[in-house]
Amino acid sequence: MPFNQGLVTFLKAAGTAAGDNVKPDPLGPDAKLPAITYFMVSGPRVRSHSGGSNLVNGRYQLSCWDRGYQVAKNLAQEVIDLLDGVSGTAGGKTIQSSFVDDETDDHEPETGLRRVIVDVMIMHPQTE
Repeated sequence: MPFNQGLVTFLKAAGTAAGDNVKPDPLGPDAKLPAITYFMVSGPRVRSHSGGSNLVNGRYQLSCWDRGYQVAKNLAQEVIDLLDGVSGTAGGKTIQSSFVDDETDDHEPETGLRRVIVDVMIMHPQTE
């Protein structure tokens, strides 16, 4: 199972306001709200002088969506609390380290939806 599936399993099991509404980006017009969408922005491999380490230092963008700003902001805080400064196992996958790198408020004028984007750096094994 790829790491992102483990991340989804972890977020769904965490009991956030999004519940089971965790899916790959984009959100889609008929999505239930609140929701979390995700994608890997980048996934550089960690190297050392002795070669590959089987680690990825992935940047994951988690977007927290709702019609109301405060609900989206609260959901983003739940994600931050879950992923900032953690290591261990999440959704059956190993997290070597995880920290929140950025948080951005956004809105979509066409749909009226609000979102808070949380960028998380997660170091994890490339293969397990």
